[in-house]
Amino acid sequence: MRKPNMSYSSFTSYRLKHKIEPSHESPYQTGIYTHTLGEDAVIVSYDYKKKDSLYTKLAHDANMLKLIGEKQTKYKSFIASVPRHLAVIDKSQRLITIRAFVEGAILKTATQGAKSRAYIECVNELERVTKSLTGEELQSMPRITEQDMSRLFFRYLLHALVTRPDSIKQLAKLAYCFYTNAPNKSVQKEHIAHRALASTNIVIGPEHIYMAQFRESVIAPAGTDIALFPQLYYREVGSDTMQAYLDEACNTAEKKRRFLHLSAFYSLQSNDETYIRVLAESIAPYAARVGAGHDARRGSLTLAIDPKSV
Repeated sequence: MRKPNMSYSSFTSYRLKHKIEPSHESPYQTGIYTHTLGEDAVIVSYDYKKKDSLYTKLAHDANMLKLIGEKQTKYKSFIASVPRHLAVIDKSQRLITIRAFVEGAILKTATQGAKSRAYIECVNELERVTKSLTGEELQSMPRITEQDMSRLFFRYLLHALVTRPDSIKQLAKLAYCFYTNAPNKSVQKEHIAHRALASTNIVIGPEHIYMAQFRESVIAPAGTDIALFPQLYYREVGSDTMQAYLDEACNTAEKKRRFLHLSAFYSLQSNDETYIRVLAESIAPYAARVGAGHDARRGSLTLAIDPKSV
């Protein structure tokens, strides 16, 4: 619990415990700091010349932690949560966001089944939070619409055809998935989509599952994060875990259409050549057959990349 009369808004109240080195080149500086009164925090800073897209994403991350935390105070119970938002400091062309440090193990170290279960809990909680948003809150958040996706998909497809002509069969399959499964405009739904729920952005704590790094989050078509699990985890889970996930994710006609449509879009956006092949040759064909009951013709899923169980 937050200690009374404890101010988190002064950067000088913290001392660096250790830096967090990103797994890839990042414009942000991140570290774990200790407040003078003993509480650890994760502090992310960005030095900017102008308030560009990187500035906007970091500010949005902090706003989402604050918003979700406020919404969850009204719930009696929840499994998935977010680290407590503490402060934002924006001065001298430096943006600093401060959130509570949470104890636990990152999801990357968990078993395959635990990964899929934790992921689904996070997605379900974001759907729950979406339902509590006011119209003003919804309008203030970044959004990607079906119209945006249709325009962008065509651009991604042309680029892929030009740069990877040897992948034309896989690209044709994904184009078919995207266009033939476009949702009916009258039944379109939107939810908060995190869009970066990788196993390094989820922590299993003693009380809750914690989601972090909402920089890419938007209001998006329902099912977006569900469609992104295979893309984010195909190198971490094997065929059995992925098959069980797809059996649940695509167990109705509407959910199946959403999955095929959205997974095709994000696979081309990612430009991950390996995943594009895995989706086109393994995951999408299996997902399209889900719902055929116990028909033996459905077969089982075999990933082109099949990690060992952990």
